[in-house]
Amino acid sequence: MRYSSSTTMTVNPEMPDRVSILCPCFAKCHCLLAPCEMERPKPINVPLGQQGPLQRLRVPKILAALTQVIGLDFQETAMDRGPAAMANELLIARLHSHVSLNSAERAALANLVSQSRSFSGRNTMLAGKLLDHHVHVIADGFACRYRDLPDGRRQILSLLLPGDLVDLRQFVLGGLQPPVAALSPIGLNAIPNDSLFALLEHYPRVTTALWSTTLVEESISREWLVSVGKRSAMERTAHLLCEIYLRLNAVERCEGARFALPLTQSELADVLGLSTVHVNRTLQELRRSGRIVFQGGMVEILDFPGLAEQGVFSPAYLHLRETPSLTAIPA
Repeated sequence: MRYSSSTTMTVNPEMPDRVSILCPCFAKCHCLLAPCEMERPKPINVPLGQQGPLQRLRVPKILAALTQVIGLDFQETAMDRGPAAMANELLIARLHSHVSLNSAERAALANLVSQSRSFSGRNTMLAGKLLDHHVHVIADGFACRYRDLPDGRRQILSLLLPGDLVDLRQFVLGGLQPPVAALSPIGLNAIPNDSLFALLEHYPRVTTALWSTTLVEESISREWLVSVGKRSAMERTAHLLCEIYLRLNAVERCEGARFALPLTQSELADVLGLSTVHVNRTLQELRRSGRIVFQGGMVEILDFPGLAEQGVFSPAYLHLRETPSLTAIPA
């Protein structure tokens, strides 16, 4: 089975429970195997049905196909990995971070028909621009749900990060599209409602996973309410940075302790319920504390335990199946 000009997958008749993947050059293929770092190709034998490079291949229905072709001479040209496939994988990662999904459930989600859309401007109002009868997944960038007051003041009610669903409530209840704005150039993946409904009929645990994401959103909203009502400016800011790091880390959007934060200080103020001046002073104090570094739209956490203590932060409300060690984040 061929996935690019340089990557092949074959079934070894002597090892029918394994698949042999030949990846001579990581830069030329899209299979996300670790670079072989060798001049000659190196085959990798992967047990079928287990987590590993096989599950990270961007090929729909691969597990089902392999079970049908064992012992046969089978070759197929697969689709190149595109933005839609990447967004489907982000959705899988987000759901899997809350509810364990098996290989068949992940494969079904990866195979969902979807359409990629992008908006290049900041503060783009997405209401009215989303596709009707579709569920949208954040593929790249940050967005938010918000509420405007008549005098122009805005409160950001929630942040939507890569892997998050924009309009799951409308998927279930119908009604108008929610007030959503892009906080950076943003990519969306639109999945037809009918396709998702059909998948849920066959995979009830995916329904549980989607329900879990809604419950986690409510849990985050309650924690934000505590922040606005009781936490100090320093505590709110530290708490928010800890939360964003863990949510991005759950979908592998962090580089060690570094992550993108494309929000302006004015937008942070709208999240935290503070003035822009107060946010600026708080960020300067955090920098001086040596716990974080800001540079070029990136945040690096140098002392996660200290930052968590400063923000009175506990990750339990995020309901993640796995969290990185709070005592050490890999650099």
